[in-house]
Amino acid sequence: MNNGDKGKKRYSLIYADPPWNFAMWSEKGTGRSPEKHYQTQSIEYLKKMDIEALCKINCVLLMWATFLCMKQALKLGKAWGTYNILAFLLFVFKFLLINS
Repeated sequence: MNNGDKGKKRYSLIYADPPWNFAMWSEKGTGRSPEKHYQTQSIEYLKKMDIEALCKINCVLLMWATFLCMKQALKLGKAWGTYNILAFLLFVFKFLLINS
């Protein structure tokens, strides 16, 4: 931490939900894409964010990423600072279709 950082708020936990830029496989998926709902950013843009400046020593980073973005998430974590991977949580969503 340099002298210019005095008085700046730092956190022990950073929860990040990056606005990932997804490539659509077909025009059909465009209506459900993130870009339809909010502005997304390239991985290069996200890497330039100075997240490390917000972190206390031994800060924990929790980042939301889909399976398709996992490699990008690992690269992004490294770009934001030195983070050790402790675990991955896998969320499985099950949708039940009920005919009435």
